[in-house]
Parts: sequence; structure tokens; C-alpha cells
Amino acid sequence: MSFHSIGNEVQKTFSSEDFKAWVAQCTEHFSLTIICSKEERYEGQQAISELGNLFKHYHSNEDPELMDVAHFSINEERKIYVTTVRYTEKGQQKQHLWVNNMVCQEGEWMFDSSNVYVEVDPSLLKKFRFNTSILYQQKFD
Repeated sequence: MSFHSIGNEVQKTFSSEDFKAWVAQCTEHFSLTIICSKEERYEGQQAISELGNLFKHYHSNEDPELMDVAHFSINEERKIYVTTVRYTEKGQQKQHLWVNNMVCQEGEWMFDSSNVYVEVDPSLLKKFRFNTSILYQQKFD
């Protein structure tokens, strides 16, 4: 299974309060490491590597540490990877939640960086809660 990044525009802010809430709900699952089906376990390790490459592409002066990848399947053509990213910027330790959208095109999973790319201070996330299934329908169907 190979991964490719599609899209040129990177969105670094949330599109809505609902999406903030959905991300907050995702963080509750981080202690479970990878959330996916048995046959997709290896895919998670590939995702960590590819997410690291993408992060370095957009943050070339930083040395990120990616951890706690969670995988959420939305439907047969879309899934989400949620990652905690720790890195040093200008000598200061930082931590962000990084959400990356994936779409299936012609049988191949591709990171769609033009659709969803999120960095946020985790301290902001505890303020938001939302019904995940409703948000899936609003954002991804």
C-alpha cells in the first residue's frame, strides 16, 4: 500500500467550531494508539512515516516527534488520521494535534492535504464536545 499527498493548499486553521469539537472528541482515544481493523494494523505504521514526511515538508526547520496515531474510517472512500506532534520551534517545545484527511482514489489511499490539515494547541481542545456521527454526516457525506 502506498501513500501520496494530493492538493496544494494547506489549511492551518479550523473551518468551524464543530470541527474543533470533533477533534476534541478524537483526543479521548489517543491512549488506544491505532484505531483500525486487524488487517489494517501495518497501515498505521506507514501512516506515521508519511505524516512525518508531510509535517517536515511544511515545517522544514523543525524536528517533529509523531505519536499516538488514531485512525477513524468515515466510509469506504474516506478516513482520518489523528496524530500528536511534538517539536521544537525557536528553542521552545511545542505540541500540536495534527489531523490529516485521506481519500481513496482508484483503489489507492491518498493524503488529501488540501482538504483537512489542522494544528492546534491541545489546551484549547477540552472546551469542545460534539456528537461524532452527526459531524461525520455534516462534513464528509
